[in-house]
Amino acid sequence: MFDSHTHLNHPDFTDDLAGVVHRSAERLKGLINIGYDLASSQAAITLAQEHQWMYATIGYSPSDYLEYIQQGGTPQQMQEDLLNLIPLSGRIVAIGEIGLDYHYPSIAAPRQKKQQIEGFRTQIEFAIQQQLPVVVHSREAFPETIQILSEFAGQGLSGVWHSFAEGIEQALRILAIGWYIGLNGIVTFPSAQALKETVAEIPLAKILLETDAPYLAPQAYRGQRNEPWMVGEVAQEIAEIKETTVADVELQTDRNAQDLFRIRWDG
Repeated sequence: MFDSHTHLNHPDFTDDLAGVVHRSAERLKGLINIGYDLASSQAAITLAQEHQWMYATIGYSPSDYLEYIQQGGTPQQMQEDLLNLIPLSGRIVAIGEIGLDYHYPSIAAPRQKKQQIEGFRTQIEFAIQQQLPVVVHSREAFPETIQILSEFAGQGLSGVWHSFAEGIEQALRILAIGWYIGLNGIVTFPSAQALKETVAEIPLAKILLETDAPYLAPQAYRGQRNEPWMVGEVAQEIAEIKETTVADVELQTDRNAQDLFRIRWDG
């Protein structure tokens, strides 16, 4: 099984990282540590260098990009900073997580929305230049996010819509541009009935498993820190929704991760 989106590069794992890595290695074929600013991207690379079953992404999340701009950074400097990370590792498999987040009023004023879009576009262009897929974070910004992705669809852009929690109409629009849909612990929540109904309609060939650890622990572990190995709970839920086996879910979603991120492992 493969966790396509986790954050062992997050401070929440600092005190017992070795234990978390051990538990994950026992149950997973691999995982991708997702960058969300320069420091976390560097940490993701370091982890990938230390553990050959781990991979890394680099990028600035919407909120971290805004903080970067507020501290005097520019889109051009951000791109240069990310470019400088590329030679450090052959383990970078995507640019992300990048996107738009309009959930909190403090980061969704008109000027900030404009800045978010600027950072999103800059990182998409960088991904295309580097011939890498992207990992998209979109929260309460579906129309703008899908519009921007659609604009780049003919330029070789590919990727995954991380932490999908929308409806069937939105899912179909994501599938229409050839993208994958990332599902995590949200799909296990009793309150997520609409999402479960949508997942029933999404082809398994377009689904990636993820945890977003340390966030969004599956229902069986609610209130606890999420860990990559808990992705098995997501696979179990999807298997029940699709009336198939966990083994079938694991086999197909592993293939999906390999295809999107261009990685290979034995078995």
